[in-house]
Amino acid sequence: MGTKINNTSSRSWKAALDMQKIDGYRPDAQFKSLIKKEIRGEISTEDIIKKLINKYKR
Repeated sequence: MGTKINNTSSRSWKAALDMQKIDGYRPDAQFKSLIKKEIRGEISTEDIIKKLINKYKR
């Protein structure tokens, strides 16, 4: 069985990242990986937030 892709989530992330590009922001590999996992339903958006908070608290 293949991985289910959440098209709504995928489109939302694409729009958000495209808006960030206007300001010159480019997500790093870890953030891109988290986005892909969220789109596949492996983690939640809240999981992403928690991971990023922990990353930048260091």
